[in-house]
Amino acid sequence: MADPAEPARPKLEITFADGFEPSLRAGRYAVEATQRLEISSEKEPIEFPADKTVYVSAPRFALGPGEIYSVYPPEGQSGSFHAALPHIVLTRKTLPWERTIDGVRTEDDIRPPWMALLTLDDDEIAERQIQITTVPLHEFYQPQVDRFPDRGAAVRPPAIVSEPGERVGAAGADGDQCLVARMPAALLRDIGPALDELRFLAHARQVGTEGKDVADAVGDGWLAVVVGNRRPRPGIRNHGLLVSLEGFGGILKQQRADNLTAKPAEWVQLAVLHHWTYVSEGHTFRELLNGLTTKDGKERDVWLRALPERKATGGKAFDALWLGYTALGHRMRQGGQTVSWYRGPLIPMPVETGTYHAIHGNADEALQYDPGTGLFNVSYSAAWQLGRLLALQNLDFANSLLHRRDGYVAQGVLDEAKKTLGEGDAIEKTAKLLLQDSLIVGLLTEWWLSDPTNTGETGG
Repeated sequence: MADPAEPARPKLEITFADGFEPSLRAGRYAVEATQRLEISSEKEPIEFPADKTVYVSAPRFALGPGEIYSVYPPEGQSGSFHAALPHIVLTRKTLPWERTIDGVRTEDDIRPPWMALLTLDDDEIAERQIQITTVPLHEFYQPQVDRFPDRGAAVRPPAIVSEPGERVGAAGADGDQCLVARMPAALLRDIGPALDELRFLAHARQVGTEGKDVADAVGDGWLAVVVGNRRPRPGIRNHGLLVSLEGFGGILKQQRADNLTAKPAEWVQLAVLHHWTYVSEGHTFRELLNGLTTKDGKERDVWLRALPERKATGGKAFDALWLGYTALGHRMRQGGQTVSWYRGPLIPMPVETGTYHAIHGNADEALQYDPGTGLFNVSYSAAWQLGRLLALQNLDFANSLLHRRDGYVAQGVLDEAKKTLGEGDAIEKTAKLLLQDSLIVGLLTEWWLSDPTNTGETGG
């Protein structure tokens, strides 16, 4: 039976959906209404028709910080990301479907998303002379000539028109800005998704929000996810570009197998909704596992075998190896270097385990020394350090530990104040008010812990 004091664990459930159609997609709508008035003296009713044009707005050239929940790989980070597809998580479940690629609104099933996640690396950007730059909106809507590495190349703007609220302005006038990616049309066809692939690269999902720090916008747990169609290239900086495909239906391939050719020197410029960079380097978990069994393309002998017969004349070094220890270089805290024994938790024999474990204040307290050989055993010290790092990875545990330490410090200082200044409600009230200041607590913590006579516990 579970401990009544133990909190109930949230259910780990996730629900996937192909997508969500918004009630109204962004665009221009005509609203018509007629008021009919019937008068008894008139044979026919009198009608008063009226019409109104309304615009439904939605993000078009950029996403606000509140509309992006997370990106993967994380922005500015490095790691073994090349085994997974990049993706971006959006806080509004309808966002990838609030516009259309061709501007046509139908009552069919969920249409393809109007955005896609492109993956490029620094080498591709340099070799293909791709430009990621900010331009005024009037340059985005109009074809640009002689602004590219290939002189005479014309950039093809998307087949869209400006909407109310956009400050397009003329050249040199104050207007809205837009981050764009300019690239050859042939490259977009090669690395971009085909039209029939887009619906598989975006979906919505609902996740449990219990115990998670989520924004109010995703309080119900529903999120939208856009996935890239290329894996990052290892060993180099990669760029994630969430781009708008609105107005580019005629550029993309209908199917991946289509063999379309671009016009000579034809370029496109895509509105970049979000841009981030990361570096994919290091080995993935699968690659590390494969490295256990292969070396230089050859298979290693990793079969588990019974231990050889223990020899009485083998010496202490043989005894240690027979027990599963290995000798490792050990850098001492004082700067010296030696060799110490280490044995991990996977040992080649059963051992007796007890319920009592000594409590150590630091890793050095768990060191074991053999005066017969003059060598240390660092196995328990390594386990202590690993356990501490794993515990501090838990945010709730780390915060509780920090508050507990600050509480001990505050109580210790309060006790010292009472001893020095005497008892009294006014003194205790003043001291408590001072201890509510985070700066005072920080300074007192440094002073309190710098005294070796203080153990961190009250009364220490």
